[in-house]
Amino acid sequence: MSTKNAGGRKVMPYKSVPALKEKPWGGQRLKQYNKEFENENIGESWETDKDTMPVLIKLIDAQDILSVQVHPNDYKALLFEGQPRGKTEAWVVLECDEGAEIVAGLAADTDCLKVSDALEHGDIGSCLNMIKVKKGDCIYIPAGTVHSLGKGIVVYEVQQPSDLTYRLYDWDRKDANGCSRELHIEKALSCIDFDISDIRVRNLYHQDFAEGQKNLVFCSDYFRTYYISLAQAQSWSFRNSCFTALTLISGEGWISDWDKKEGLKRGDTWIVPEIFRSTIEITAKEPAEIILTEHD
Repeated sequence: MSTKNAGGRKVMPYKSVPALKEKPWGGQRLKQYNKEFENENIGESWETDKDTMPVLIKLIDAQDILSVQVHPNDYKALLFEGQPRGKTEAWVVLECDEGAEIVAGLAADTDCLKVSDALEHGDIGSCLNMIKVKKGDCIYIPAGTVHSLGKGIVVYEVQQPSDLTYRLYDWDRKDANGCSRELHIEKALSCIDFDISDIRVRNLYHQDFAEGQKNLVFCSDYFRTYYISLAQAQSWSFRNSCFTALTLISGEGWISDWDKKEGLKRGDTWIVPEIFRSTIEITAKEPAEIILTEHD
């Protein structure tokens, strides 16, 4: 049976074909998530298409620290770039080195003048809110939040379908030609929401989450994200009512609908179009974990 309707739009569930992005801070760890590449430093695997889907999902391997950056909200994206969407995002830490840290927000009592002065004097670190992370940590990053992934962290990222990023600082990093990446200090300063404080970190494994059920992790105007854990040979099923993307973050299993059954490996993302209304079933070949994101 065809997976598309007469207009060429996919209507049946399908495995996404990721777009791999080489980055100066990337590494090799996404090979452990069923991504195929040679010796490139792959930093991002785009699991969904930002131009045709309502959310952009990435697997990110930060083998070096990312730039200190901020994303615009919808209003600033339209004002500065003529684009309809800003970028609110969220992270789930899939693995990390011991002692790994992220930047999430600014230090207390930091204002625009302090950030500008710190940038001028090469002391941006004094303005940043550093948080140590561990496997399973969940961090919501609303647009306007200064942030950065630290060295040695792999995350599942869900975000608005936009890639607007304004860099404040890039750790004086140079490329192979001795050139620095572009900074966007004026726009970044304009986009920072200095009222954002108290970035909360919750851990998947410290919650009273029920096995074999959808457990809410993030809920926003832009996406809802859930965590599902399955024991060996356990099945979980759902009937779709909106755009859904599910990613297996550990283990192995099968995914099936009314007319097919296919293998599911760590790192695989399956798209269930909003028009598909039949039941989807996931069965764990071994203990498995799923992150599922919905968009109405």
